[in-house]
Amino acid sequence: MSFLMSTSRRKKILVCTVVLAGLAVIGVLLRPIVLRAAASEYKTSLSPDGKYKIVVYRLPDFSFRMPGQSGDAPGYVGLYDSSGRMLAEKDVDMVQTADRISWEKKKVSIWLVAEWNLPE
Repeated sequence: MSFLMSTSRRKKILVCTVVLAGLAVIGVLLRPIVLRAAASEYKTSLSPDGKYKIVVYRLPDFSFRMPGQSGDAPGYVGLYDSSGRMLAEKDVDMVQTADRISWEKKKVSIWLVAEWNLPE
């Protein structure tokens, strides 16, 4: 009967299916890491004393956008000290929402996004 597959052919199909499924799972798990590595700096704000800075990063977004809508892209905000060490981080749906940054002596606020206490 020619419609029955041989055992070796079934094993090859099973191995190919398992490999493809594994690659798909790895791709899904690595996507956030790859996107963060490809993020571009959208905006930077230095504290008045120069000890800290807020950096807003824009993640690559492959959906269609009209001209002038680059601020609608997703991203994240990072708080850094003067040595470049990240102190805090927050995801944002649209990078343009992280535009109102207020520096105070002991804290920094990003309106509607985050509020962080600064280390002493």
